[in-house]
Amino acid sequence: MMAMFLWWVTLLAVLAMVMLAEVPKRLRVWALVSGVLTVWFLWGWYGVELFADAKWPKTEVAEKASAPSAATSQPLADTGANKDKDKDKKTGSGDAPTERLGQVGDLFGGINALFAALAFAGVVYAASLQAKSTLIASRQAIESMFFSALELHHRIADELQFDLTKMHPEKREEMLRFLRAAGVTKSSEQVMPAKGRTVFAAVLAWVASDGTSYTSTIANYRYLQSRHNYVLGHYFRNLYQVLKLIDEGEALDGPSKQKFASILRAQLSSEELALLMVNCADDMVDEGQFRNLLVRYRMLEHLPLTKAGDQYVRSDGGYRVVLADASSIGQYKAERRIANVTEKLHGAFGTNPAF
Repeated sequence: MMAMFLWWVTLLAVLAMVMLAEVPKRLRVWALVSGVLTVWFLWGWYGVELFADAKWPKTEVAEKASAPSAATSQPLADTGANKDKDKDKKTGSGDAPTERLGQVGDLFGGINALFAALAFAGVVYAASLQAKSTLIASRQAIESMFFSALELHHRIADELQFDLTKMHPEKREEMLRFLRAAGVTKSSEQVMPAKGRTVFAAVLAWVASDGTSYTSTIANYRYLQSRHNYVLGHYFRNLYQVLKLIDEGEALDGPSKQKFASILRAQLSSEELALLMVNCADDMVDEGQFRNLLVRYRMLEHLPLTKAGDQYVRSDGGYRVVLADASSIGQYKAERRIANVTEKLHGAFGTNPAF
């Protein structure tokens, strides 16, 4: 008996070591299943009987079965009840062994309830794992879309073009002076058209060319936005969509969204940040949705700004660009509450203001 006990203990110990060891997952699952089946077998073979002996000793059951009752010491009439009792004695029903087996069966019923509860717990655990894996898959999908959009952002920036001579041919010399100060060009032969990321410095120099006030900066950029939107319009629309992708990602928590926004912000030069601030000022492009995203994710955190009187100017570069004044700077210190107005769609034109 002791040898058999040691054998079973050794088997369970080996299975437990396999489950805890750094082995392939398939082997650990096999050890877990084998351990559960082994425990179930030991319970059915030894455990039930041991519990039955502990709760209903055989000696007590035998004594109860053999002890004559007061009712049996009296002569009994030949009634139907006595006939049933005689029948029970002949068939074996109602005797001590049968009662004992019935009690053991009750023990099995309790254990079955326990295993049913454990099975339910396993279903709940599996459902939580499934939800977790779904969340991870959603995050991976958003991450893949984000880096694809970031790659598209770089391609758009590399394909930008800006030709000042077509916009203001009469101001060619004045534009050259600003572009040389910005480091975009060193001679007139290199000036036009500006291509790639040099477009940002060229546009910023042109925006600052007509004056040194916030009003003139906004007026120049508004002219560019309305008359020559092809220069930067698609660039900023794509940038807005990247921020929306981050902001609307339901599988991302707050820190994850801020992390992706920081990665995006790291791709932008100081010229891009300056133009981004001008692009989202007032009602330049929308009712404030784009600007709210800049505020929410601190996109202008690394923009070099210097306060000069009641104006805020770009503090690096060889020329002065006024990006805000005392009243407009407040737009970037807090999100603006935008009324939830029901959109009226006009077929393919959507919310086009012309309709």
